[in-house]
Amino acid sequence: IPPRGGLTADAVSGLIGDREVLALLTNRSHYHVYRTGTGELLRNGSLRIRERTRGNTRHVVGRRLCYVDADKQFCIWDPLTDTTLFEQRAMEVQTGVFFSHSMPTGELILVLGAGRVAIIDGETGNILCEVQPNNVSWRGVTQVHGFRDDDHFYIGIKRSNQQSRTPGPPVQFSPRKRVIFGDQFNGRMLAIDRRTGRLLWDRSLDVRSFVRTPFFHLPFLISVTHEAPRRTTRRESLRVELLDKQTGRLITGRRGLLAGQPGDLWHVSYDPHCACIALHGIESRIEIDFSRSVQPQQDQTL
Repeated sequence: IPPRGGLTADAVSGLIGDREVLALLTNRSHYHVYRTGTGELLRNGSLRIRERTRGNTRHVVGRRLCYVDADKQFCIWDPLTDTTLFEQRAMEVQTGVFFSHSMPTGELILVLGAGRVAIIDGETGNILCEVQPNNVSWRGVTQVHGFRDDDHFYIGIKRSNQQSRTPGPPVQFSPRKRVIFGDQFNGRMLAIDRRTGRLLWDRSLDVRSFVRTPFFHLPFLISVTHEAPRRTTRRESLRVELLDKQTGRLITGRRGLLAGQPGDLWHVSYDPHCACIALHGIESRIEIDFSRSVQPQQDQTL
């Protein structure tokens, strides 16, 4: 193994593969492909990977590698067949700045030419859906990311000067508190129907973490925000809100939860018989009861 190759050269994509082949990259572009079961060298070659890029522009999905090439195109390469599964012009926001994101479920979010946002199947290179967000000044964007559930894709577009949109007393958002099982959003959020590819809603949100519930099929999203009111003696607390997945509108919300208590949330559980979800911390527990016997309480709006 070359001393400057593999994971030594690139901890993310220096060594990729599966049960069929392993691809070892050296000098960030040259590669050696081996048969996984025997170590037999199958081929050597090189990829036209663009060297001068800022941020994370390379992603690994199984044995496939997504990268920006020398012609400023997003490419997905399969080392088993030595073929390019996807190749489309990327949008260069600033010199060397391209936006892409890899979901844990294997999809890629790519910002293509003219500001089109596409969600790609990372294993096949097929375009699953594509939307054109309105009124986005991409030069001020710092991050594009997202996640999905059974029915929707959710895309976040974060700006460097994003301001809080929460009504009421000014608050600052505590970076010391965490939702271990959440995806943090701050800025524009887009929801897309996975079946039709239609944009359902597009709205601006302040910083919050959306609780991941991959094993529960719920009609709403659960968001958690850690707040610390400015210029007051009040202690940090949590704000929990439920958003309708189809419209993005607030169903109900409660703020001031667990004031002064440890705010890290580590685990989520769901009892479908009682229609109750619990968010668990080390010393705390928040229950969300959405049974028909309970009327929602709403003390704020988005």
